[in-house]
Amino acid sequence: MSERKIYWRRATDWGALLGLLIVGLESLIWILNLEENGTTVILLLTELAIIGVLWFSGRQNVYTRWSKPYNYGRSLGFVALVLLFAGIVRGAGLFVTNEWLTDGYYTNILKEQLDFTLNSGEMPEPVRAYLEQSKQEVIRYMHNPLVCMLSGVFSMFDLVLLFVPPIFLRQKQEKNTINNE
Repeated sequence: MSERKIYWRRATDWGALLGLLIVGLESLIWILNLEENGTTVILLLTELAIIGVLWFSGRQNVYTRWSKPYNYGRSLGFVALVLLFAGIVRGAGLFVTNEWLTDGYYTNILKEQLDFTLNSGEMPEPVRAYLEQSKQEVIRYMHNPLVCMLSGVFSMFDLVLLFVPPIFLRQKQEKNTINNE
């Protein structure tokens, strides 16, 4: 198998694993009925799962013998691919969970957040009317699988998660020594 296939295969495998972990952990909130007082622990476990999977997948690549050096750029690309595939799986899980398993659980959360925004403070009537109209459109879009996928992908790209791990997940450059004899 070529190096490029190995690189992409590892990214898709680790991304799918990470996406399934995230979907599973986020589903625990609904399964255990922890909407109000248990989400912090689950969200902390989710962040730890993301960091752990990025670390182990990156270390696997660091210790592989590549024909080109595994530098910051290649590591950044790998982390971005893992997060991309994890976001696709997370978005698919969001859609399946929202449509079939929880009977609109995420849609109800979104409705509550939008209602809170509408009822918090004084705002001019045109702004309120626009927010009411856009509320219905946003809720309608939550039933579109493509929107859920894109939401999952965009939710995975945190700048810290994207740019910091590659600093530590790269092969060290060997110093070139020139013998002046």
